[in-house]
This record gives sequence, C-alpha cells and structure tokens, in this order.
Amino acid sequence: MTNERRRRSRPTEENDMRTVTTTAALGVTAVVALGLTGCGAPPGVVGGATGSALPVYEDFDAMDAGEREEALVAAAEEEGEVTVYLRADDVFQELEDAFEAEYDVDVTIVNPGRVDVVRQQVLEQAAAGRMEADLVEVFTSDLELVYGEQGIAAPMPEFLAQASADPSLATEFAVETVQYPWVPVWNTDLVTGDNVPTTWEDFLDPFWEDRLVIASGTQDWYFGWFQILTEQEGMSTAEFAELFAGIAANVSVVDSNNPAAAGVASGEYYANPANALVSAQRIGEAAPITWEPAFDKTVITPAGIGLMADAPNPAAAMLFAQWYLEEGLEIVEKEQFVVTHPNETDLAGAELYRADLSGITSEEFQQWRTAYDALVKGGEDILPAYVQD
Repeated sequence: MTNERRRRSRPTEENDMRTVTTTAALGVTAVVALGLTGCGAPPGVVGGATGSALPVYEDFDAMDAGEREEALVAAAEEEGEVTVYLRADDVFQELEDAFEAEYDVDVTIVNPGRVDVVRQQVLEQAAAGRMEADLVEVFTSDLELVYGEQGIAAPMPEFLAQASADPSLATEFAVETVQYPWVPVWNTDLVTGDNVPTTWEDFLDPFWEDRLVIASGTQDWYFGWFQILTEQEGMSTAEFAELFAGIAANVSVVDSNNPAAAGVASGEYYANPANALVSAQRIGEAAPITWEPAFDKTVITPAGIGLMADAPNPAAAMLFAQWYLEEGLEIVEKEQFVVTHPNETDLAGAELYRADLSGITSEEFQQWRTAYDALVKGGEDILPAYVQD
C-alpha cells in the first residue's frame, strides 16, 4: 500500500530573514552556493546528474570536528529545508518534531511506501536533471549498485560514517541504519504439527498448493539464498532453480510485505516464505502469525542512508544524516520493530547472512530483479544468465 506524505516548508519570507553570523558559516555558505552552480559532472555520472553537491560534501568532510559542527548548522539553517526519503513510516511526525526542535530547518519526509518506488522516483529526478531528494534511506545494495554507479549518490563523507553506531558497516555510498531479515512466516491456526516449515523443501509439499503469498521486489532474499545454497551448501544451479520454481508455483504475488503479512494473519494465505520480519512483527502480537522457530540461516538486507550527488540542500542533508544516525534512529527503534542486530532478539540462534555484492555489477544486480520477477510470475528465465550452468 502506498503511503506518501509531505510537509510544507516555511514561507520564503521567513527563510529570507535568516542571517548567518559567523565568519566560518559565511564561508561555507559561499561554498554551498558555488557547489550548486559551478560544478561539472564528475567521471561516471550519467543522465541528467551533474554532481553539483559533491564539492560541498568534500569541503565539510575536510574540516576538523569543531569547525564543522558550527559551520554545518549555520549552512543548513541558511538553506532552511531538507527533503528526505525515509522508510520509517510510523514515526514521521516524531522525527520531524525532534529535528526541527533542535535546528531551524524545515523537514519534508517522503515515503512512497516501497523501495522500488523510491528508486524509480529518484532515477526519474536524476535523469531529468531536477533532483528533489537531498537524502534517501533504501537498501544499501541499491545505493552501491544503482545510485552509486550511476552518479546519483555521493561518496559518503567520513565524518558521517563515524557518526554510525558501527562505522565498520559504512560503505562507499551508504551508512547502514538497520537490517531487514527475510523470514518464512505462517498462520499458527492453519499451519500446525508436521506442516510447520523447517526447510525450503517443506514448501514443496502438496499441503501448500495455492496457499502461499510473496511480495514483489524481494530479489535480495532470492539472491542471498542462491549464494547460501549453491556456494556454501553445494546445491547445483539447476537444483536451486527447480526447488524455488516449485515453491513459486504455489504463490500469489502482492506488491509489498505489509499486505503479505496481513494476508497470512487473516488466513487468506497460510504462509509467506520470504516476509520482511518487521512487517510480521507489527501485527504478530495481535494475530495468529509467527516466524519461530526460525530457519538456521536467515538472509538479511541492510538499509542505509545516502546523500544525493545533486542534493538541492547539501548542508541540510548532512546535518539531518548526522542527527538521524546519532539521535533519530533511537526514535525509530523505540517506535518500530526494527533493530540493527536482529539475531540478538527475535532471531536468536539464527545465522544472519548478507548477500555478497563484491564482484557483482549493476547490470548483473538488475538481472536478479528480472529473474525474481520471472520466478514469482511463472516465467522461464528465473536465474540471471551469468549464473546459469
């Protein structure tokens, strides 16, 4: 289900009345203005992207911490607004109120409801040369292999990587914010005894015929299990394709994980082999739905924040990113069922596996999207050409 929400910015007259009082801030404001107007496209940038905000990010990253803090706040408040695409749809207002109480910057939070819709909107903005987003929070695989390779995302400043609770999880274009585990979930009224799934082969049983649901766009789960089963457990590519084609033959496809989990909880479907844990957790206490006992291994997809290379408000984007990593995520984790390390709570004992993206190209990653779509819709090419035997 699509859930999009925007807040109006303060009137232009109020923005025009703001003044910058420190010499450092005046200098940074000048850098911001030059960065937005006088920069050519760096190597690798395609489409309508120009990389106009890159010099701003680089200049702030080069400052020492004391100088940066004062200058960044001043420059961000001079810009006066920031547009962020966040996944935390339940806590928009609390995030906005908390940030705006601390800084004189108006926040517009946008959530189209699904990561693939965010991707499409940002790609369209970049191609048209009219970027609206300053910062996005999506799967890090997208930030690395789509946004980054196409010059839409900016290299992550080191000071923002260090603002993370775990700087080792920062990548070239992203700082990880949360992990999304993909777990089988089932209705506890309808699935009992020997029918409770413990392996993927269990989903081939005739009991599951036309009783499964799955969400579109779950290719990270599919790719991750391909690596686990073929590279770690010795399954052939043909065996993998046969196994998952058999599972997919019994699925109905919905557009996101929330309606998938709701369908299982209501009894419309018996199970979802690959539900985002957060979607199941949201309704699990009030409905007959579970994901336990968890499989021995669980594929996770990290989500993270990335700065846009053509952000209209680059200073405000960095300020919000820093605040979000240091303070905002505490609000998200308090109000939502998402955590940085899910195996410490709901998936105790499960080995968490994140797909290895090293050596994979943007084109090959796109092939996994296409292959997953073919899988769940009964197509033939259910594996990318580059992995087929």
